[in-house]
Amino acid sequence: ALQAMGKLHQSWILSAGGVFEESRQSTEREDSQCEISPLVSFAGEDLEGQFPEVVKLPFYLPSQQELLEFSAASSAQTRRPFTH
Repeated sequence: ALQAMGKLHQSWILSAGGVFEESRQSTEREDSQCEISPLVSFAGEDLEGQFPEVVKLPFYLPSQQELLEFSAASSAQTRRPFTH
């Protein structure tokens, strides 16, 4: 399932004008996975212009919401504990 989804998402990126480093292909291996968040694109739509640079595997395209949540969680974990 991971390999099928990776290949599908890789085809979406290629169709949107993206280029993969060394023409690598997505596989189920952790160092070769390719995923686009369903919050970004559910069926490959609206990806044009998202890939101005060469895409390196492994690759994950998160949504803005995921980036904000990750950023908020990271900063909460790095805060110093209260001393009062």
